[in-house]
Amino acid sequence: MEINCLPSLTDTNTHTIILGTIPGVESLNAKEYYANVDNIFWDIVFRTFPPIIKCDELVMDMDLTYKDKTSRLLSHGFGMWDTIKTCTRESGSSDRKLKDVELNDFDDFFEINPQIEFIMFNGIKAEDYFKRKYKSLYKKIGHQLMSSTSGQNPTNPFLVLKQWKEIYLSR
Repeated sequence: MEINCLPSLTDTNTHTIILGTIPGVESLNAKEYYANVDNIFWDIVFRTFPPIIKCDELVMDMDLTYKDKTSRLLSHGFGMWDTIKTCTRESGSSDRKLKDVELNDFDDFFEINPQIEFIMFNGIKAEDYFKRKYKSLYKKIGHQLMSSTSGQNPTNPFLVLKQWKEIYLSR
């Protein structure tokens, strides 16, 4: 199945871009980043970007729209997009099943968004694809590989949260 990424989510105040690989099935169907309830991305965002939610609250249980979620991110200078523009995937949402990969044009993206000075890669595949094609940009722009928020990542979610909070506080 051929899939295309969602539009980038940035504004003039965006100083940090979070790059994933390409949306999974649930996100593509919803036309929303990180729509899969097993992905902890929005729980990480709402535990990192003030005002902080209570530790026993889950974003999926809150009455939040997609605009509410993305506004929280943008209001703190963080945007998001995907490394891959288009590809084919046999089935499911795994990044291991990607073929015919075409990357987004990051030379153009950073020319249009010169205020963005830092990249957070949400998982190693996003970083691998980016640095393979954009070696000079990779060396020029500050970046950090983050533990993936995917539900398929076996890393302790508290360690993922700690890493994301450290980057937020440093920005």
